[in-house]
Amino acid sequence: MPNRIRERERLFKRLYREGLIHARRIRRTGYLSIRLSLYWRMLSKDNGLSWKTMSHAKYDTQITI
Repeated sequence: MPNRIRERERLFKRLYREGLIHARRIRRTGYLSIRLSLYWRMLSKDNGLSWKTMSHAKYDTQITI
């Protein structure tokens, strides 16, 4: 994962905890999602308590499970 994505991940986690950004809820699964860039996403399966950063391809497979 590129360093700029790691930095963005830390920034977005902080902003989410502070309530300055909101995650998107995926209707079918109930997971939360935050878009980091065109190719990277953050996904939470436990209502925002923990986040995993993954490529868009891996993200697509995770939300269809």
